[in-house]
Amino acid sequence: MKKYLALFLALAMCLSLLPLTAAAYGNQWIQMEKENFAPEEQIAVTVSGITEQMEEDSAFVSIYKKGAAHDNWGEYHYPEQGTSKLWFTAPGESGDYEMRLYRRDSSPYDAENFVTSVSFTVGKTQPKDSPAPAAGTAAPGKKDKVVLNVTIRDFKADNLLFEGHIDGGTKGLVNATLGADHKPSFILSKWQELYGANVTQNMVNSFYNDVNGTNMRTKKTITLHADDEGYYVIDSAVDEMGKSSDGYFPIDNELFGNEGNKHNYHFSTEIHATFQYKKGDEFEFVGDDDLWVFFNGKLCIDLGGVHGAQGDEISIDQLVAEGKLNIKPGDYVSFDMFHMERHLTESNMYMRTNINFINFNNSDWATFELFDAYKYDLIPAKLIDEDLALPVYRDEFAAVAVKLYEAMSGKKAEPVKVNPFTDTNDPEVLKAYNLGIVNGISETQFAPRNKLNRQEAATMLTRVYKAVKVPGWTLASDSNFKLDYKMPDKFSDDANIDAWARDSVYFMAANGIIRGLSENKFGPKNTTSAEEASGYANASREQALVISVRSFLNLK
Repeated sequence: MKKYLALFLALAMCLSLLPLTAAAYGNQWIQMEKENFAPEEQIAVTVSGITEQMEEDSAFVSIYKKGAAHDNWGEYHYPEQGTSKLWFTAPGESGDYEMRLYRRDSSPYDAENFVTSVSFTVGKTQPKDSPAPAAGTAAPGKKDKVVLNVTIRDFKADNLLFEGHIDGGTKGLVNATLGADHKPSFILSKWQELYGANVTQNMVNSFYNDVNGTNMRTKKTITLHADDEGYYVIDSAVDEMGKSSDGYFPIDNELFGNEGNKHNYHFSTEIHATFQYKKGDEFEFVGDDDLWVFFNGKLCIDLGGVHGAQGDEISIDQLVAEGKLNIKPGDYVSFDMFHMERHLTESNMYMRTNINFINFNNSDWATFELFDAYKYDLIPAKLIDEDLALPVYRDEFAAVAVKLYEAMSGKKAEPVKVNPFTDTNDPEVLKAYNLGIVNGISETQFAPRNKLNRQEAATMLTRVYKAVKVPGWTLASDSNFKLDYKMPDKFSDDANIDAWARDSVYFMAANGIIRGLSENKFGPKNTTSAEEASGYANASREQALVISVRSFLNLK
């Protein structure tokens, strides 16, 4: 019965669709435009990661009152496999709500069925992520807050590593250098000394790697608010509104659930970020349980083991003076933090730093190349806070292409003086058009909100290369200029690459800028309705930025 009602609501909503702005708030599953809505305002929700099985089981997204029982749902809709957009109407009553995702529409509606949620408010003028009143105001020239995208993995109590021995804190459980996969390298013998011979390397490696049946993951954000001394602070003893809180519990009633406890006490937190070093940079942490912090791959804070709240603070200047970090002011530095909560009954997190960390809402594979893109100023401002795993639109890619042109040429791009388009006046689009990097879908239409496919992305960035490196090149005379490269092996779906894009695709492949998908397929464009529905060949924002930074490094 729910299914038919949902279909009716979806059809009714189609009659009054509002323009969809880019989703910018939420997690890897659910993205919303913002977190505070007026009563009965339309809410656009982007749902990602829906598997074929979840679609078959009628996975659904629904509005709930904050903290409501699993079977006390409000308006609901069924997402399709992959990524889909759903429309909801905000409740008419002001208050705190959640947008929840459940993996199937069948009883029991419980924590095992529940996947994730995103909190939002209705009718409140101050969003929940506003700086807490007690935090003071930001120092001049500082941002009000730093928001970090983090990965949380949930585990079950096993009476060994979770709800096992309380050692009070043990150093030396990880190697002093980060692994090649940007994860801690665990010293198995040390773990076996603490917990016995039943501990295996696979067990400890699962702390920060996805292992089916052992852990479940979700994306969250943590917010550090600026104080009046120029530091950013998160204190789990205080909630976002400045009220008393009983700890750091980011996934209560999510994933594996609380296992009969007041909170979910068994999880890991993984953070990767970058920052530009300046004199006086400091970082302080107090919390439990395990905590390992690496700067440029070097272990700088080691608070391993199950213990009460413990802390450490470091000065980057001191690490440089001691020779632990070989950096100078202005250099970009990697920050990798790994935390775990492994035992009842407390979970504390206090961080205080004057470092302006940067990280992105992206897929794991893209993280470190995106840091390179940021380092070389290749990320347009409009994408900094967006979900980079979502498809890239034509206007966004134009901005990416302009950034690459300016970085490779050392010149500022100028917009065309007379705008030929009636559907956009975006200056980045007009710059890209003036350079010959993009053109319209007609003489007067650019279609800024059309999605870009992979062969289009390869072609546009090849044009950037030509505009910078090939004297006399223009888009109109493009056929007169041949690219010089050694032809790589053809992709297995070469026949699906349009003739106008083939040279660009293989030029990019020959220079290590684009890579094939599975089975040596390139996926140049969607060729079936199923591919169109799933976005198979759509380029994503993170793919656009990654091939941009590869172009900058490999072709400059």
